[in-house]
Amino acid sequence: MQTNDTMQDMETKKVLSFDESKTVTFGDPIPLNLQVSDGRDDLEVYANIIAPSGAGLARVRLNHFQNGFYASTSYPMPESSHVFAQYVIEKNGQLVMEYEIVSETFNGKPAVEQVKWVIGWAMDETFAEGFIVGHEDIEA
Repeated sequence: MQTNDTMQDMETKKVLSFDESKTVTFGDPIPLNLQVSDGRDDLEVYANIIAPSGAGLARVRLNHFQNGFYASTSYPMPESSHVFAQYVIEKNGQLVMEYEIVSETFNGKPAVEQVKWVIGWAMDETFAEGFIVGHEDIEA
């Protein structure tokens, strides 16, 4: 029979996984972040940014902030329906096998220009010299 200590040794350490995708406007920074469960601050955490076609777009290094929280907002959202961020944890350039590789999806959306409104009266006026259509008197 295995003891709790033996069972704990056999368990794999895990990082937090993600349940939902996030929407990012084209050109805005993608909020890449990962929390390691044991709070280690001596790791090298990278996000592989992958296009819908499967092509690799970038490899972004995440900075450690505190208690095993790594993040970066240095990569802008490309004009794409979505991208994947695959998080990889390394130490001295070697993959650390005790952590799962996790990923999340970021949906892209185009920037929407603000609608501009003109408020005022539009009038048609007739003058002896000609015809003016759509003249606007706008008061501030």
